[in-house]
Amino acid sequence: MSARDIALPGLAWVLALAASAGAAAQTASPRFEHTLNDGWRYADGPAPGAEAPGYDDASWARVDLPHTWNRSAEGAESPAYRRGVGWYRRALELDPSLEGRRLFLRFEGANQVAEVFVNGHRVGRHVGGYTGFTVDITERVRFDAPNVVAVRVDNAHDPDIPPLDADFTFYGGIYRDVWLVATNPVHITLTDHGGPGVYVDAPAVSEEDATVRVRGTLVNATDRRRWVQVVSRVLDPGGDEVARMASRLELPARGSRAFTQRARPTREPRLWSPAEPNVYTVVTEVGDGGEVTDRIRSPLGFRWLRVDPDEGVFLNGEPIRLTGTNRHQDRAGYGNALPDAMHVRDIELVKATGLNFLRLAHYPQDPAVLEATDRLGLVVWEEIPVVNMITLSDAFGDNAERMLREMIRQHYNHPSVLFWGYMNEIMLVEPDPLPDRYRRRVVELA
Repeated sequence: MSARDIALPGLAWVLALAASAGAAAQTASPRFEHTLNDGWRYADGPAPGAEAPGYDDASWARVDLPHTWNRSAEGAESPAYRRGVGWYRRALELDPSLEGRRLFLRFEGANQVAEVFVNGHRVGRHVGGYTGFTVDITERVRFDAPNVVAVRVDNAHDPDIPPLDADFTFYGGIYRDVWLVATNPVHITLTDHGGPGVYVDAPAVSEEDATVRVRGTLVNATDRRRWVQVVSRVLDPGGDEVARMASRLELPARGSRAFTQRARPTREPRLWSPAEPNVYTVVTEVGDGGEVTDRIRSPLGFRWLRVDPDEGVFLNGEPIRLTGTNRHQDRAGYGNALPDAMHVRDIELVKATGLNFLRLAHYPQDPAVLEATDRLGLVVWEEIPVVNMITLSDAFGDNAERMLREMIRQHYNHPSVLFWGYMNEIMLVEPDPLPDRYRRRVVELA
């Protein structure tokens, strides 16, 4: 898809989606997705009023995403290291071909509290620096003039937001990709805790056969009820169809509805393992009045796990010795603002070393990481950043539970993920003067 960047006085760079590109996108796919990584303006500090469209950001630095304001810092001990507020602004010109669609901004990660504004209106707030989030901007955009997207990011210490303390740097910024997504009014939800809206698994799997289950939620943003068809096709690693599921659903006006599908057993499935990382694909389409209104693709792996305290770990019924490493998401000179190619290169190095296991320390990582571990064959342990210590507050517990829910929903479909972690070394610090109370709360939180 083509795009062109132009400058407007006092505004960030503009993404103008050419009419031909918008029309082509609608023909090729019912869902339009475009990265918004280029052409932002950035400033350190509070910047009161920076969410307003007329705010003068001409003196701000021009940056592209991924970006962190701690990029050059060597760590928390460095004088360059800063925890606090940073502002991002960008102008966004929407092509008229997208009018009538539902429009979303999808952030893969911003550390650690992000507030998103469109044309001066707050459209969303997200707490937590290591999971993605999506905001609906449909009601706040215009097509007769450029829109202004402003994002306030704050990585200051907050006793209610994990992580509180750890052996890694808490970089600040919009350090992963940002996407503009446009869907038809009848679509698969984009606002389910940052997840894909469709969840696939194999509740029953063996060497002989496997049963595929597809679950999801559809949204009807129109003013009348709709009867829609949901079709999910299972494609083997070579792209051949091996199973199909179809459902007919009634969607209420301005409402949503969940669905569940089960396929007939797939005979002799090609199992996923580090030795043979066979990844199937589930293509889910929504049809309304003969038109495909939405389509997404989900990875699927057929595998089963057993852990025995005496005998060890078994994958697909066979004993497996998990030999691996931890992986953090930063590099010298980049901080945590890595392009996808660097994430993938790290995973390739782990695999090339001869390892079969990867622990994503100590937080959910970039989607590119999970796609690479699926493809290359690394068993993954992924965890939320409840590290070293906790706060006794209810708010801390609520934030930790929401992070767990977001991590699982966002990465549920990846066959490489076999373990979810929710705490790490949590008894390393026991704050005085109430260690007994602290220990009880740790157990309650678990």
